[in-house]
Amino acid sequence: MESLEERVARLERQLADALDREAIRALAARYCHAVVAGGGMPLVDLFTVDGCMQGDAIPAIGRPASETRGRAELIRVYGEFTTRLSLRPFIHNHVVELGPADPPTGASGALAGFGRDEARGICSVEIRAVEDGVAYDIAGHYHDRYRREDGVWKFLHRHFVLYYWVKAPR
Repeated sequence: MESLEERVARLERQLADALDREAIRALAARYCHAVVAGGGMPLVDLFTVDGCMQGDAIPAIGRPASETRGRAELIRVYGEFTTRLSLRPFIHNHVVELGPADPPTGASGALAGFGRDEARGICSVEIRAVEDGVAYDIAGHYHDRYRREDGVWKFLHRHFVLYYWVKAPR
């Protein structure tokens, strides 16, 4: 049977994990609200300094696959995208995997470089968009990596995987 100290320590770890997961889910929600607001610094501030946004090709609008890295490029690309399109993203089915408290020494593969201040996640996204008066329905998901910087969870890498981008029925 666990001692009182062991039970308290276990409960403290569980609470810390729950708070970290909730902070990461709130990060994804803030991302959606920042996209709706038009991007800019509130959106870019959700990424680490070396943060990266990767996107699949979007044939419907002639956009090739892309990878945008660093604050200056994120500001430029999000600025272009949110100026051209009115976007309303809706995130759901968000699953977060926190890094281990004590990462294994010499870990390789999936656990390499994955410590307590890092996490992974996946979430579904449905987006309502309008460009030049044409409405689109968009669906996909994000594969995310997060890093805690100065006590705040941010996107290290966000990869948008496109399922479809079609004109919305009228």
